[in-house]
Amino acid sequence: MKKQSKILSILLAASLTFGSISLPSDPPSPASGASDPVQTDSVTVTPDPSLAPADARKDLANIFFQTHSQGGTATDNISKNNYAVYGQAVNSFIEEETDGSFLRIEHIDSAIIVERYDPELKKADPVTKLTLPLPKYGGYFTGANARYLVCGQDNPNDSDEKEVVRIIKYDNDWNELNHLSIYGSNTYEPFEAGSLQMTEMNGTLYIHACHTMYATDKGVHHQANMSFAVNEETMELTGEYVKKRILADGRKGYGVAAMDLAGAEALYPTYKYKELFKKAADRNIPFTIHAGEAGGAAEVACAIEMGAARIGHGVRSYEDPAVVRMIREKGIFLEMCPTSNRITKAIPDMKVYPLREYLSQGIRVAVCTDDMAICRTELKKEFEYLKKLVGLTEEEKVQILKNTSDGAFS
Repeated sequence: MKKQSKILSILLAASLTFGSISLPSDPPSPASGASDPVQTDSVTVTPDPSLAPADARKDLANIFFQTHSQGGTATDNISKNNYAVYGQAVNSFIEEETDGSFLRIEHIDSAIIVERYDPELKKADPVTKLTLPLPKYGGYFTGANARYLVCGQDNPNDSDEKEVVRIIKYDNDWNELNHLSIYGSNTYEPFEAGSLQMTEMNGTLYIHACHTMYATDKGVHHQANMSFAVNEETMELTGEYVKKRILADGRKGYGVAAMDLAGAEALYPTYKYKELFKKAADRNIPFTIHAGEAGGAAEVACAIEMGAARIGHGVRSYEDPAVVRMIREKGIFLEMCPTSNRITKAIPDMKVYPLREYLSQGIRVAVCTDDMAICRTELKKEFEYLKKLVGLTEEEKVQILKNTSDGAFS
């Protein structure tokens, strides 16, 4: 494909028709005023003065699409991922082509609108409009050799026969090449309470999203993550969703690979699940337990006593030195999630975030994202955040990555 730059998710004006902007054919150099304002017919935009010359045009284009519309007003579709308002689907994308032109892809109502703009941001081609085959939009991604669109529909009857997600593969000219339909999958409402993200590696498309699940016996549809790995050539699910495992009774086949308990342990204390996890331990099924985030160090101690080899979060273990010693002596892994901890205020003052303290005491700490869709983060961002927050060193980063590798198979 012609595109080489990564997709930029931005705030876009809702109008389908834009005015033009007077951009210089070549980006200004820092010496000639890279941060000089540029006047459009309705707004004045100023690129970030810290940007390299090669990025100045892209910055101007981003500001233009964020602030400029036919009526002179702008819409705001940014997700507010702060646990008060869950993240929503990202509706707007801008791609810069190798020839300097821009492609705008936006979800509006039940359609995908595609517009091409020349290097001076004058609309160059007719609008392409794609109608979603299923009513609910999930997300968009441009890969190295194809475009991918995800849509779905609600499943009000909790039916395993209902198509809930469809992943569509297009060529560069928006001709459909293939698609994958996913049915049931414990999904009541796809794409709810989080924003979908996609990436690709070695011919596999990875999709991470959120959904609400089938109703509990109390009629509650809880939110959770859902992830898919798709072979880009065949558009079939790849890998084994459930690992093969030799069960306690000697049968070989598909079964439970591991267990995890996650949620607000302050509202649903860990000890209430003691009998359930005893059954798992009796069957040699490994498990991890969410503790030490909403609840304090006592929840971590309870989880360890129940047999957890890993603790989801565990960030508040420092509240009890005896619990910290228990973690170190038993070699327990802590899955620490700094962005999530900031959002939920698990640590009131992030300046005293205890990650380096735990490392210095020999505790096996991993850095995690918690919920990528809700927190809108990734591991690279987490490490960058920790470097700024607590001065994380490269040596400590290497140790954390080793801990992560070891902990993944504990």
